Amino acid sequence: MSCRQELVPEGTLKQENFSSMIVGDDYRIHTFLPPNYSPDQAYPTIYLLDGDWFTEDVAKEMERMIHEKTIPSCILIGIGYPENAGLKRFRDYTFSADSEYSFQTGEAHAFYTFVEEELIPWIDQQYLTDTTKRVLMGHSLGGLNTYYHLFQFPQTSFSGFVPVSASLWWKDTQAFALEEELKSRVAELPVQVYMAIGGDEPPSMTAINEEMVERMDSRQYSGLELEYIFYKGASHSQVPLQGFMDGLTFTLNH
Repeated sequence: MSCRQELVPEGTLKQENFSSMIVGDDYRIHTFLPPNYSPDQAYPTIYLLDGDWFTEDVAKEMERMIHEKTIPSCILIGIGYPENAGLKRFRDYTFSADSEYSFQTGEAHAFYTFVEEELIPWIDQQYLTDTTKRVLMGHSLGGLNTYYHLFQFPQTSFSGFVPVSASLWWKDTQAFALEEELKSRVAELPVQVYMAIGGDEPPSMTAINEEMVERMDSRQYSGLELEYIFYKGASHSQVPLQGFMDGLTFTLNH
C-alpha cells in the first residue's frame, strides 16, 4: 500500500495532471476529499501553492481537525508540477521579471489567470463547492503570490488568504506598490487574511512582513478581517504547516 493510500483512510487524496492553455504548461493537481465526502454537499475549497511539498502534511492535519470539528469539512487542492517545481514556482509566483536570474520569472499574472479561469472552474465542475468560501494559502514565494491574488480584489475568487513567511523582498519589495494600487481602487475589502512569520527567520524578512501587516491594518479597509501571528522560535522551514493550519482555522470560521 502506498503512503498516499495510508494517508487518509477515510478520505481520498489523488493526483492528476492539468494542461493550462493560458500558461502553456502542465500542472500536477493534488485533491483531498474529506472523510464522509458527499457529492450532495457544498464544501469550502482550499487552494494550496507548492502542492508537491505541502499537500500530504496539510491533508493529514485537515483530516484530524475535521474529526475534531476545529474546521468544517472542506476540499483541499494542492497546485504542483510534474517536473522542475523549484524553477517553475519562480516563474509563476513572482509578478515582475528579474534579469538577475537565469531562469524565467515574473509570470504571476498568467498563473493568476490560470487559477481563476481554468483551474477553479474545472474543480467546480467536478465537485459541489461553496463558491463563497475559497481560501488561498502559500509559503515563501507562494506567500508572495498569495498577496498578488489578494491585490487583484475584487477580481479574485477567494474569500480568504493565508500568506506565510511571504517573500516580500522580491524585486525591491514591489508588492508594496501593488498594495498602494489596491488602496487607490477599493475602500471595502471583505476578506479574511491570516499573515504569519517565524521568529527565527532573517530580521529583514520579519521586518518587511510586519510592515505589510501594519500597512494593511492602517488602511482600515471596510470588511477586512486581519490576523497576524509571530511564531517565536520558528525558522523559515518550520513555519508553513502551523501557519497554514492556524490560517485555515481563522479563515474558515469567520
